[in-house]
Amino acid sequence: MQRTVAILVVIVMLSPYIGCLSEDENQESEIYGCNDSTALNYNLNATNDDGSCYYVIEENQDQNNVLTGCTNPKARNFIANATEDDGNCDLSMNVILMIGDGMGWEMVRAAAIYSQINSGTQGDLLTDFYTSGKGNGLAMQELSGFQIATTYSTTVDGSKKNSLRVDTGSNTPTASEDYRDIEFDPRANLVRYDPDLGGASPWDSRYYHNDDSTSFDPLYITYDYPDSAQTATTLMTGVKTFYNAVGVDLNERANPSLGDIASGKGMCVGISSNVPITHATPASAFAKINSRYRFHDGSISNSMVGDDVLSWYDNSDGINILLGTGNPNSHVSDFYVPSSYLDEFTSNSNNTLLLNSPNSADTLHSVTSAYDSASDGKILGLYGGIGQANLPYSGANGSYDQTGWGLNLKNGPPSDISRDYGPLTKEEYILKERDENPTLAEMSASMLEACGDDE
Repeated sequence: MQRTVAILVVIVMLSPYIGCLSEDENQESEIYGCNDSTALNYNLNATNDDGSCYYVIEENQDQNNVLTGCTNPKARNFIANATEDDGNCDLSMNVILMIGDGMGWEMVRAAAIYSQINSGTQGDLLTDFYTSGKGNGLAMQELSGFQIATTYSTTVDGSKKNSLRVDTGSNTPTASEDYRDIEFDPRANLVRYDPDLGGASPWDSRYYHNDDSTSFDPLYITYDYPDSAQTATTLMTGVKTFYNAVGVDLNERANPSLGDIASGKGMCVGISSNVPITHATPASAFAKINSRYRFHDGSISNSMVGDDVLSWYDNSDGINILLGTGNPNSHVSDFYVPSSYLDEFTSNSNNTLLLNSPNSADTLHSVTSAYDSASDGKILGLYGGIGQANLPYSGANGSYDQTGWGLNLKNGPPSDISRDYGPLTKEEYILKERDENPTLAEMSASMLEACGDDE
C-alpha cells in the first residue's frame, strides 16, 4: 500500500491590494459543514452542506451483529459503527497546500467573477455575483470543507513588527530570553479592519475627495497590511505571528509546520515555487527565524550561525525535494543563494542539484521519476530567468515579453535595447529562457511523481 505523500506547492502571485472586505456587512456569512440532522457530525449552524456527513449504518449486518465497512475515521467513507474493516477505505494519497501569495479574498472574488462572466453570467454590480462568503466560479470554491481564514499580523506595543522580545530587529539573533512585559489582549484574535476608517472598498469615494469625514483616514489601509512571511507562517503552522517572522511565534520560538509534521510521519515532502527558495513563502515550510531577510549566512551582518533560511534547509532532513529559483549563475550577485553553496550541496554525493539547462522539464522529470526517498538524498532545483529572481512569466495578455527585465522595475520597464539578447533575437531569447526553466506545473507534477512511488 502506498503511503500518504505530503507535497507543499507554493505559488506566488503579487497583488497591489490585499484585504478581506465585505461590501454588505449585514449579509449572513455562509458556514460550510454537514447540515443533515441525521448524520453523526451534524452542524446546527451550517448553511451549506460540504459533503462531509457520515452516518451510523445498520444495513448488511449479519446475525452475529457484525457490520463491515471502513473503520478508519480519516477516510472519506468512514462508518462510525462498523465492527469489521472491509479494506475499502477511501484515503487521500497526497496532502497538497497551494499558496497564492497576496491572493486574499478580494483577489479570489475578482478571479471568480471573471470566470463567471466568461461562462455567460451577466451582471454590472458586485451584488449580481457575490459580496461575502465562499462564492463560486473557481474550481477550489467547489471543494468540500471550504473554509476562510485570516492571516493578519499580531500587534505588540503598537507595532506589527514587534515580537515579545525587547530587542526585536533583523540584526538580532532569533529567540533571546529578554521579553516584554505586556498584557495579552484577546481582541487581537478578531478581524480588526474598520471600514469607517478605511472604506468598504478600494474605490470608496472618500479616497478621491474630502467630505470632511471625522473618522475616515486615507492612510489607514497602510498601517496593518501583512507580509508573505507571517501570513505563510500562519497558513503553515496555524499560529498568528509578527511581521517578517518565518516559522516562529510571538516569543520567536519554533512552531511545527505542515512540512515538519509530514516529515515526522515519514512522508515524502516537496516544495515548489516560482520565486527564490529562500523567499519567505517557501521558507515557512522549514525555517524558524525572526527575519525573512536572512536568506543565508551572508545576508545580514552579525548573524548567528545557522540563523538563516538556507542553513535551516541544509540542516533539515525532512525536505526531500526543493524546486524554485535563486540560481546564482542566472541572477545578479549571490543575493538569494551564494555560489559557494552549490559546491557545498553537491559535496554530498547522494544529493542531486539541477540548474537552468536546455530541456529543463525533461531533465527534471528523468531525475524525479527515478527518485527513492528512502535511499536517495535531496533534490535541489535552482532556476530563474536571466537577471530576474523568478521563473519566466506571462503577463495578462499571455506574453512573455517581461523575460530578461530586472527584478525591480521602479522606473518603468527598460527598452529592448538595454536587454542583452546576445546573438539571439528577442523571440529566440524568450524561447531559450522558457526552455531552460521548468514551469511551476512541471515542477509540481515531477514532485508528485517522485513521492507518489514511495511504498
